[in-house]
Amino acid sequence: GVHVTTYPDWHPPRRYVAWQMEYEPGRMVSDVMVAYLAAAEAVWEYAADNLPLLARAAPHNLSGVPLVPPCYHPSLEIAMPRPPRVESQLVFLGSFETARRQRMWPRVMEAATIRVGHLLVGGAMARFAASGDVNLNVHAYDGAVLELTRLVPLLANGVFVLTEKGRDAALNDVVRDGVAMIDTGRDAVLAGVAKWTA
Repeated sequence: GVHVTTYPDWHPPRRYVAWQMEYEPGRMVSDVMVAYLAAAEAVWEYAADNLPLLARAAPHNLSGVPLVPPCYHPSLEIAMPRPPRVESQLVFLGSFETARRQRMWPRVMEAATIRVGHLLVGGAMARFAASGDVNLNVHAYDGAVLELTRLVPLLANGVFVLTEKGRDAALNDVVRDGVAMIDTGRDAVLAGVAKWTA
């Protein structure tokens, strides 16, 4: 079968569709990203702003990247069991190794206890997300679009999401009614964390 993946795993499946990565505005993050896209059966994108970037990267299979928004499926209504309470109120799914997140994290960690889950998929991702009261979404890069492929599974599992706005207002509106949306930047994130973990 063909798997749909949302980040360049170190061990991707043999056949996969790459769907909406986190791009630094205006350029691919690395040669690893370009190689990952080139090896995919197909590449899907949900942010129209990123189509010119994909065209410039020009792996062989990017001549016609379709816009594929996250959408409803009956399986999204299956509730994951909530694990026992943990000390942390605040959880974050993803890597905090980008320069932007590195600048924010010391101050955020002073404001609240935060646990980070990286490279989690499927049930492991859902269980980790459900272990906190607040799921924080901070952009990896300035000027990023909203990471819908991260937010939609969180919302589908009934967890609370606090997120920075993305640069595309139309994408923000897709989930605006289901999340607490704050302005971008460290001060806004700190204020949001203080409000929603009080």
